Amino acid sequence: MSFEILSQQASGETWIHSQGSLVAGDPGDASPASVDISAIQSRASHTRNGSDCYEVFARLGLKLGAGFRSIRQIWGNSDEALALLELPESRKSDFTDYVLHPSILDGALQAVTGIFSQPGDISLHLPFSLGAITLHRPLTENVYAYVTQLSRKVGAEGLYRFRISTHGSSGKRSWRIYRNFVRPSVPDAGQQRHRSTAIYQRTWQPLPFDSRLPRLQSRQRNRCSAASMTRSWIS
Repeated sequence: MSFEILSQQASGETWIHSQGSLVAGDPGDASPASVDISAIQSRASHTRNGSDCYEVFARLGLKLGAGFRSIRQIWGNSDEALALLELPESRKSDFTDYVLHPSILDGALQAVTGIFSQPGDISLHLPFSLGAITLHRPLTENVYAYVTQLSRKVGAEGLYRFRISTHGSSGKRSWRIYRNFVRPSVPDAGQQRHRSTAIYQRTWQPLPFDSRLPRLQSRQRNRCSAASMTRSWIS
Protein backbone atom coordinates (compact mmCIF):
# COMPACT_ATOMS: atom_id res chain seq x y z
CA MET A 1 0.00 0.00 0.00
CA SER A 2 1.39 3.38 -1.02
CA PHE A 3 0.42 6.86 0.15
CA GLU A 4 1.01 10.51 -0.68
CA ILE A 5 0.22 13.66 1.29
CA LEU A 6 -0.49 16.51 -1.12
CA SER A 7 -1.66 20.10 -1.07
CA GLN A 8 -3.05 22.25 -3.87
CA GLN A 9 -1.51 25.72 -4.12
CA ALA A 10 -3.38 28.86 -5.17
CA SER A 11 -1.38 28.81 -8.42
CA GLY A 12 -2.80 25.38 -9.23
CA GLU A 13 0.51 23.65 -8.54
CA THR A 14 0.42 20.43 -6.49
CA TRP A 15 3.02 20.02 -3.75
CA ILE A 16 4.01 16.58 -2.44
CA HIS A 17 4.75 16.79 1.29
CA SER A 18 5.23 13.09 2.01
CA GLN A 19 5.07 9.77 0.23
CA GLY A 20 5.86 6.18 1.09
CA SER A 21 4.79 2.54 1.12
CA LEU A 22 3.50 0.23 3.85
CA VAL A 23 4.57 -3.42 3.63
CA ALA A 24 3.20 -6.14 5.91
CA GLY A 25 5.27 -9.26 6.40
CA ASP A 26 8.62 -10.53 7.57
CA PRO A 27 11.01 -7.58 7.90
CA GLY A 28 13.89 -9.93 7.16
CA ASP A 29 15.27 -9.50 10.67
CA ALA A 30 13.25 -11.94 12.78
CA SER A 31 15.70 -11.74 15.67
CA PRO A 32 16.75 -8.10 15.81
CA ALA A 33 20.00 -7.40 17.59
CA SER A 34 19.89 -6.16 21.16
CA VAL A 35 22.04 -3.38 22.57
CA ASP A 36 23.86 -3.18 25.87
CA ILE A 37 22.20 -0.25 27.63
CA SER A 38 24.81 -0.04 30.40
CA ALA A 39 27.72 -0.13 27.94
CA ILE A 40 26.27 2.74 25.91
CA GLN A 41 25.77 4.78 29.07
CA SER A 42 29.36 4.11 30.15
CA ARG A 43 30.70 5.43 26.83
CA ALA A 44 28.87 8.75 27.22
CA SER A 45 30.95 11.91 27.41
CA HIS A 46 27.97 14.04 28.41
CA THR A 47 24.48 13.64 29.85
CA ARG A 48 21.51 15.89 30.55
CA ASN A 49 17.95 15.53 31.78
CA GLY A 50 14.76 16.14 29.86
CA SER A 51 14.11 19.58 31.35
CA ASP A 52 17.51 20.77 30.14
CA CYS A 53 16.80 19.38 26.66
CA TYR A 54 13.50 21.23 26.30
CA GLU A 55 14.97 24.47 27.60
CA VAL A 56 17.58 24.26 24.84
CA PHE A 57 14.92 23.45 22.24
CA ALA A 58 12.88 26.48 23.34
CA ARG A 59 15.91 28.79 23.04
CA LEU A 60 16.42 27.51 19.50
CA GLY A 61 12.78 28.27 18.65
CA LEU A 62 11.20 24.81 19.08
CA LYS A 63 8.62 25.16 21.87
CA LEU A 64 7.02 21.79 22.49
CA GLY A 65 3.88 21.16 24.52
CA ALA A 66 3.65 18.64 27.35
CA GLY A 67 2.44 15.89 25.01
CA PHE A 68 5.71 15.92 23.08
CA ARG A 69 8.11 16.05 26.02
CA SER A 70 8.97 12.39 26.38
CA ILE A 71 12.74 12.62 27.00
CA ARG A 72 13.68 11.95 30.61
CA GLN A 73 17.47 11.57 30.26
CA ILE A 74 20.07 11.57 27.48
CA TRP A 75 23.56 10.07 27.39
CA GLY A 76 25.80 10.75 24.41
CA ASN A 77 29.14 11.18 22.68
CA SER A 78 30.07 12.42 19.21
CA ASP A 79 29.05 9.11 17.56
CA GLU A 80 26.03 7.82 19.46
CA ALA A 81 23.29 8.82 21.89
CA LEU A 82 20.84 7.05 24.18
CA ALA A 83 17.63 8.65 25.45
CA LEU A 84 15.24 7.33 28.07
CA LEU A 85 11.73 8.06 26.80
CA GLU A 86 8.57 8.00 28.89
CA LEU A 87 5.07 8.58 27.56
CA PRO A 88 3.81 11.90 29.00
CA GLU A 89 1.00 11.59 31.53
CA SER A 90 -1.33 13.64 29.32
CA ARG A 91 -1.04 11.04 26.52
CA LYS A 92 -1.37 7.80 28.45
CA SER A 93 -5.09 7.55 27.71
CA ASP A 94 -4.55 7.22 23.95
CA PHE A 95 -1.39 5.07 23.93
CA THR A 96 -3.22 1.99 22.62
CA ASP A 97 -4.73 3.97 19.74
CA TYR A 98 -1.38 3.98 17.92
CA VAL A 99 1.13 1.44 16.68
CA LEU A 100 3.87 4.09 16.93
CA HIS A 101 2.67 6.67 19.40
CA PRO A 102 3.54 10.23 18.19
CA SER A 103 5.00 11.21 21.57
CA ILE A 104 7.44 8.28 21.56
CA LEU A 105 8.23 8.62 17.85
CA ASP A 106 8.95 12.34 18.19
CA GLY A 107 11.02 11.74 21.33
CA ALA A 108 13.15 9.25 19.41
CA LEU A 109 13.72 11.86 16.68
CA GLN A 110 14.59 14.45 19.34
CA ALA A 111 17.18 12.05 20.75
CA VAL A 112 19.59 12.85 17.88
CA THR A 113 20.50 15.99 19.84
CA GLY A 114 22.34 13.73 22.28
CA ILE A 115 25.13 13.47 19.71
CA PHE A 116 26.00 17.11 20.39
CA SER A 117 27.59 18.03 23.70
CA GLN A 118 26.35 21.63 23.39
CA PRO A 119 23.22 21.52 21.21
CA GLY A 120 22.49 25.18 21.97
CA ASP A 121 25.59 26.13 19.96
CA ILE A 122 24.13 24.88 16.67
CA SER A 123 21.11 26.14 14.73
CA LEU A 124 17.76 24.39 14.95
CA HIS A 125 17.66 21.28 12.73
CA LEU A 126 14.46 19.39 11.93
CA PRO A 127 13.82 15.91 10.46
CA PHE A 128 12.58 15.94 6.88
CA SER A 129 13.17 12.44 5.50
CA LEU A 130 12.85 8.89 6.82
CA GLY A 131 14.20 6.12 4.61
CA ALA A 132 12.22 3.29 6.24
CA ILE A 133 10.71 2.22 9.55
CA THR A 134 10.77 -1.44 10.58
CA LEU A 135 8.52 -2.56 13.45
CA HIS A 136 9.65 -5.70 15.28
CA ARG A 137 7.42 -5.74 18.36
CA PRO A 138 4.89 -3.45 20.05
CA LEU A 139 6.13 -0.37 21.84
CA THR A 140 5.82 0.14 25.57
CA GLU A 141 5.26 3.40 27.43
CA ASN A 142 8.91 3.48 28.56
CA VAL A 143 11.68 2.79 26.04
CA TYR A 144 15.25 3.72 25.21
CA ALA A 145 15.98 5.42 21.90
CA TYR A 146 19.42 4.58 20.53
CA VAL A 147 20.94 6.90 17.89
CA THR A 148 24.02 6.39 15.75
CA GLN A 149 25.31 9.06 13.40
CA LEU A 150 25.90 7.76 9.88
CA SER A 151 27.25 10.92 8.29
CA ARG A 152 27.88 14.56 9.06
CA LYS A 153 27.06 17.56 6.88
CA VAL A 154 25.92 15.74 3.75
CA GLY A 155 25.81 18.09 0.75
CA ALA A 156 25.64 21.86 0.62
CA GLU A 157 22.56 22.14 2.84
CA GLY A 158 24.32 20.78 5.93
CA LEU A 159 22.34 17.55 6.30
CA TYR A 160 22.97 14.99 9.03
CA ARG A 161 22.05 11.32 8.65
CA PHE A 162 21.18 9.01 11.56
CA ARG A 163 19.92 5.54 12.38
CA ILE A 164 17.47 5.37 15.28
CA SER A 165 16.06 2.38 17.12
CA THR A 166 14.04 1.87 20.29
CA HIS A 167 14.74 -0.78 22.91
CA GLY A 168 13.25 -2.13 26.10
CA SER A 169 15.11 -2.13 29.40
CA SER A 170 16.69 -5.48 28.44
CA GLY A 171 18.08 -3.97 25.24
CA LYS A 172 15.75 -5.81 22.82
CA ARG A 173 14.88 -3.74 19.78
CA SER A 174 11.23 -2.87 19.10
CA TRP A 175 11.56 -0.77 15.94
CA ARG A 176 14.17 1.01 13.87
CA ILE A 177 14.33 4.03 11.56
CA TYR A 178 16.76 3.82 8.64
CA ARG A 179 18.29 6.88 7.01
CA ASN A 180 16.76 9.63 9.08
CA PHE A 181 17.91 12.97 7.60
CA VAL A 182 17.75 16.29 9.42
CA ARG A 183 18.60 19.71 8.05
CA PRO A 184 18.66 23.34 9.26
CA SER A 185 15.20 24.80 9.76
CA VAL A 186 16.35 28.09 8.18
CA PRO A 187 19.05 28.77 5.55
CA ASP A 188 22.31 30.43 6.44
CA ALA A 189 22.52 34.21 6.52
CA GLY A 190 23.38 34.57 2.84
CA GLN A 191 20.61 32.23 1.69
CA GLN A 192 18.14 33.80 4.09
CA ARG A 193 18.79 37.28 2.70
CA HIS A 194 18.48 35.98 -0.84
CA ARG A 195 15.12 34.32 -0.08
CA SER A 196 13.63 37.19 1.94
CA THR A 197 10.68 39.17 0.70
CA ALA A 198 11.66 42.56 -0.73
CA ILE A 199 9.39 45.60 -0.66
CA TYR A 200 10.00 48.50 -3.04
CA GLN A 201 8.76 52.02 -2.32
CA ARG A 202 8.43 54.61 -5.09
CA THR A 203 10.09 57.97 -4.43
CA TRP A 204 9.31 60.81 -6.82
CA GLN A 205 12.06 63.33 -7.59
CA PRO A 206 11.05 66.69 -9.18
CA LEU A 207 13.39 67.66 -12.04
CA PRO A 208 14.23 71.16 -13.36
CA PHE A 209 12.14 72.43 -16.23
CA ASP A 210 13.53 71.50 -19.64
CA SER A 211 13.01 74.30 -22.20
CA ARG A 212 13.45 71.86 -25.05
CA LEU A 213 10.08 70.39 -24.23
CA PRO A 214 7.68 73.28 -24.92
CA ARG A 215 4.58 71.20 -24.68
CA LEU A 216 5.42 70.44 -21.05
CA GLN A 217 5.95 74.09 -20.03
CA SER A 218 2.84 74.10 -17.90
CA ARG A 219 3.65 70.86 -16.24
CA GLN A 220 6.14 69.65 -13.69
CA ARG A 221 7.95 66.54 -14.90
CA ASN A 222 8.82 63.84 -12.38
CA ARG A 223 11.07 60.86 -12.81
CA CYS A 224 11.23 57.63 -10.85
CA SER A 225 14.69 56.15 -11.16
CA ALA A 226 15.99 52.83 -9.92
CA ALA A 227 18.61 54.69 -7.88
CA SER A 228 15.91 56.58 -6.02
CA MET A 229 14.04 53.46 -4.93
CA THR A 230 14.62 52.19 -1.44
CA ARG A 231 14.64 48.50 -0.63
CA SER A 232 13.69 46.96 2.73
CA TRP A 233 14.33 43.38 3.70
CA ILE A 234 11.89 41.46 5.85
CA SER A 235 13.51 38.60 7.72
